[in-house]
Amino acid sequence: VHTAGSGGAIFAKVGQLSVIDSTITGNNAAGQATGGAIGLDATTSATVIGSTVNGNSSGGAGGLVAGTGGSRIGVGGDILLGNTGMLSKTCSGVGFRDLGYNVRDGSNCSTGATTRVVASDADVDLQGLAQNGGLTRTERITRKSAAHDFVPDTAKLGGKTFCAGQDQRGVP
Repeated sequence: VHTAGSGGAIFAKVGQLSVIDSTITGNNAAGQATGGAIGLDATTSATVIGSTVNGNSSGGAGGLVAGTGGSRIGVGGDILLGNTGMLSKTCSGVGFRDLGYNVRDGSNCSTGATTRVVASDADVDLQGLAQNGGLTRTERITRKSAAHDFVPDTAKLGGKTFCAGQDQRGVP
């Protein structure tokens, strides 16, 4: 998806945005727009849990997320790779909270104690977007991935046990 406005994949203007067990990949906020994957307005808060956010870009700042005013985002149990914005800014103008157990590249977003920062995207061994079961295409990891079995079964993210439900494909 290519957009002339902020938020190449998602733009949230008011309220609360929840992204759970999803794949957001290959989006671009064109021109000087910000937030290659997610753009947030001043009154918006967002939570991204158990998702893959990979290969998004913006002509402005915030390849992963950009926001204005008091916007904020929390991420947990996610794979966050290759999201690029102007001046290498991955996160811009938004309160960023690491909820833990993310696997991410060396971007400028803050990092919590349980998050794993990888030396290169190759360490995650993320496969291309494909039909891996379920109704939508996903980017799967292999057994040698730095993300494989990284989140403990008992981890609590967003107030819920992380591995208690199903993934994007509908698989437990």
